Amino acid sequence: MALFIHNNDCDVVVSLVSPFKELREEFKTKMGVDMIELYTHTTEKRERYRYRVKDYEPPQINFIDIDTTKDSIETSFSKIINNLNKLEKL
Repeated sequence: MALFIHNNDCDVVVSLVSPFKELREEFKTKMGVDMIELYTHTTEKRERYRYRVKDYEPPQINFIDIDTTKDSIETSFSKIINNLNKLEKL
């Protein structure tokens, strides 16, 4: 669905939770240069920690690293906006 919407010249935001880098990279390849992965993570044990996957593979290319361990929501959002501006995606 995201690829269809993208191919019709609309901006798409998709939330995917996949521990497997190969699946995420495949999706990025299909979407082309417009696809930016937001790698949002923390080192803290938060309320949903029990859902964490031990063998999660972090992205290697075409991503924005958002470490929410010490950053507020506002700071994290600013990092996303600043990085997208640098990449000329806004």
